Amino acid sequence: MTFGFFGVNMAFSLQGANMSRIAQTLGADPNQLGFFFVFPPLMGMVVQPILGRMSDKTWMGRFGRRMPYLLIGIPLAAIVTFLLPFSGSFGFGYESLAALIYMATAVCLMDVFSNIAMAPFRMV
Repeated sequence: MTFGFFGVNMAFSLQGANMSRIAQTLGADPNQLGFFFVFPPLMGMVVQPILGRMSDKTWMGRFGRRMPYLLIGIPLAAIVTFLLPFSGSFGFGYESLAALIYMATAVCLMDVFSNIAMAPFRMV
């Protein structure tokens, strides 16, 4: 269980540590980076209550209530964590609005999937 929390905390740490550098590389104004740091807590405030309610109503046989969310959230969080640094490499071009929107979306998805993995871990 400690190994799982280590992975989830690593994802949150990578997100927080690298988000400003990726946004600056993509052309975001350094004075406006605070907007990118507001997205993850807002996503957590929205996702965690919804996830808690959904997982209370979920029952999948031998997997139980929480394990399906772990099996879905962990691989998706790993994929988004891997794709986030490549925000400028998908044909959007550096210093474009599309690359910044992709980066903001990837940050939100990374936080959503990390919360999907973390919330059931607390219950297990």
